Amino acid sequence: MASISPLRSSVTSSLFDTSVSEPPKTCTVADPAGQKPAGYSGESSFTPADGSKPPVEFKPPTFGEQMQMRADNTKAAEAMQKAGVQPPEGDVTQRSAQLGTVPADKQPVVASRVRRMLDEKLSKLDDFHRAQLEPLKKAVGTPDFYKQAAKLDPAHADDWNKMADVQKQFAAAEPGYDAKTRAYSESMRLTLQAGAVMQFASDPNHTTDKFSNFIAGHVTAFRENGGWLTNNKIGAGNSASVLWHTPSSMYPNIGTLTGAAWSGNDDVSMRTSAEMVRRARTPFVTEPAAQ
Repeated sequence: MASISPLRSSVTSSLFDTSVSEPPKTCTVADPAGQKPAGYSGESSFTPADGSKPPVEFKPPTFGEQMQMRADNTKAAEAMQKAGVQPPEGDVTQRSAQLGTVPADKQPVVASRVRRMLDEKLSKLDDFHRAQLEPLKKAVGTPDFYKQAAKLDPAHADDWNKMADVQKQFAAAEPGYDAKTRAYSESMRLTLQAGAVMQFASDPNHTTDKFSNFIAGHVTAFRENGGWLTNNKIGAGNSASVLWHTPSSMYPNIGTLTGAAWSGNDDVSMRTSAEMVRRARTPFVTEPAAQ
């Protein structure tokens, strides 16, 4: 994860050329005149002279090239954040998840729509970094999402893997919620996953603690989905029920969450992903949220 994602083709070709040359093709030929065709070798066979490429000499980028790559990566991340889906303007306390009921058989379709919106965002990144994030994006809406995050951030692999168990426990509790709280929980799960993809994509130079940023971003996700103190749309009793099902493995993150709440965390990745989820759910609502 400490590698720098290249953008400039001149540097990319030398650092990340993974092409493999095909072995020389050998062909038997008759040569009655005893003349060997120019550019070939061998007595009874010939090999095209350009059949194998010489190895590319490894040339580490200069300090200036490294700085340029970092600047280009930063610009690409900024373009990614601005592209496509954005939350509407206005008072954030008035925004909340699409809290109407979406049938179980439409949940995979909702996840697929979110993944397509993420494609639009990630298309602004360089090929190398986009390919790096592709398995994570593809896992959005699946139980394997946090396993993919662990692979991308091995320094916090244990933390990401614990999140898989946390989400599994939240999902198992959803059948016992009322319709609005269930919709909130479903939306939170997708918001956090899409938001994590956006957070990874927003830091192509790998300068931040991604897991801590993810935990802090929960505050924005709570607020965007209507489950925060300032805009609780599901009610205090239902909020308490969600908290009751929070696994103890989340307790070590309380300090990070408290700090984020105190500072008024406003994570653009989580804001944008929450809007993606709202838009993805809306066409499939069969029962509007009770007021």
